[in-house]
Amino acid sequence: MSIRDNLDISAYLVLGPENTLGRPVGDVVAQALDAGFTCIQVRSKVASAREIIALTGDAAQAIAQAGKTGQVALLIDDRLDCVLAAREQGIAVDGVHVGQSDIPVEVCRKLLGPDAIVGLSARCEEMLEYVKTADMSLVDYLASARSTRPRPSATADARPTAPSSPRALRTWLPSTRQAPCPSWWAEASRKPICRSLRPPASTASLW
Repeated sequence: MSIRDNLDISAYLVLGPENTLGRPVGDVVAQALDAGFTCIQVRSKVASAREIIALTGDAAQAIAQAGKTGQVALLIDDRLDCVLAAREQGIAVDGVHVGQSDIPVEVCRKLLGPDAIVGLSARCEEMLEYVKTADMSLVDYLASARSTRPRPSATADARPTAPSSPRALRTWLPSTRQAPCPSWWAEASRKPICRSLRPPASTASLW
């Protein structure tokens, strides 16, 4: 049984070097695991490919030291090339998270194989159309971001989030029942601030 069969995104941490307030990513991941986080995504828009791979290695080491390899999923945002390179170096990275404007999920699935995790995000309205037309067997979970950016929090809160509008919610819920994969809604804050971590309540959104 692969980690894909046991994927748990109920407490999902997204982090990179630009939002850890100078702390090593590996240390923050270790603290997040102690707090009960179940999925880790390495995300950086400023780090080089080599840096992302190194950060992923640090996160994987923290997961291994916590005895949670194969239980807590480790993903990289956008960079399929970094996932492949990290795996080539023996880093236990489980998959990739992409947007609808990034590398197609079909390519991710083909190159990463059937046991990898592939997550997809888009604005709620765009996701509705995707669910209606795409092969959902290729995607393990969907994340829909708000169209407007909320005020960032001072802490890395684990809190339930909401779709972009009541109308979107009414149309989205029937689609989630039809789709064979879990769904979650992520707030579209581009700079999550990881000053402290608290035990998760339900869904963690640090976007």
